[in-house]
Amino acid sequence: MKGEAINIKTTQKAVNKLRLDVATALLRETDNLSNLCHYCGMEDKDEPLWICCDICGRWYHHECVQRPTLEEDYWCLACT
Repeated sequence: MKGEAINIKTTQKAVNKLRLDVATALLRETDNLSNLCHYCGMEDKDEPLWICCDICGRWYHHECVQRPTLEEDYWCLACT
């Protein structure tokens, strides 16, 4: 209401909680991106082979991540 004081906690803990709440709300309201390559952001390419990071579970076009060997565990750049 107009003329009322706004009471917002500005401690580091309160700010961190607010940031977490905003991030969680954004993730909850996003479109389904599970069918997109986490490197290029596209769904389909001429390369039909995909690879999944063994740590975070994100999927990538094999070509987008420089075709690592499929015989070993794959860790994406974000997890290494």
